[in-house]
Amino acid sequence: MKKYCLFLSLIILSTIVSAQQDSKKSMAVAADPVVWCGIDFTSAKFVNVQETAEQVKGVLNPINTLIITESKKYDVPKFFKKKQVFFELSLVQERNGKIEPDHLISYNPNHLSYEDLQKVTTAYKGVSDKAETGLIFIVENCDKASMSASVYVCFFDIKTGDIIYYTRKEGKPKGFGLRNFWAYSFYSIMKSWKY
Repeated sequence: MKKYCLFLSLIILSTIVSAQQDSKKSMAVAADPVVWCGIDFTSAKFVNVQETAEQVKGVLNPINTLIITESKKYDVPKFFKKKQVFFELSLVQERNGKIEPDHLISYNPNHLSYEDLQKVTTAYKGVSDKAETGLIFIVENCDKASMSASVYVCFFDIKTGDIIYYTRKEGKPKGFGLRNFWAYSFYSIMKSWKY
């Protein structure tokens, strides 16, 4: 009987957790308009790269700018199924600009926790008054050896900075030049996006 009650309790608990996740996912799907806050590299590690830390840092903000200048390719509204997306990159450019180059390079992959993600989204609290929901990519790793970039796609409440919904995605880099090589991995994440 004890085992039965324990089993039943576990089923009920997993059902509640699943329903909460579905509810948060539904909020992210329904959010329209959203504010695209860019690609935040403040927690990122570039793993097994041959470039110097300064070279890597030098492409972070140009990758964010590329999303705007090549908006037909990096079609944020289309990929995320939003009628209206506002772009607010000033804070992400400022944050990425303050990264110490030596903190970017590693031989070991990074692992971000929910708390790490929440710390980043909290920094974007009040970033815009054009929408209630923000959308940001928080980069975990750009790993040359595994030929992948791991990113947390986060929808968050702009008023509080609290995460509404997040999921980890990986994209494959390709292309010529350091900026284009890693930018393609973010494009592939966008293009294959499904809620």
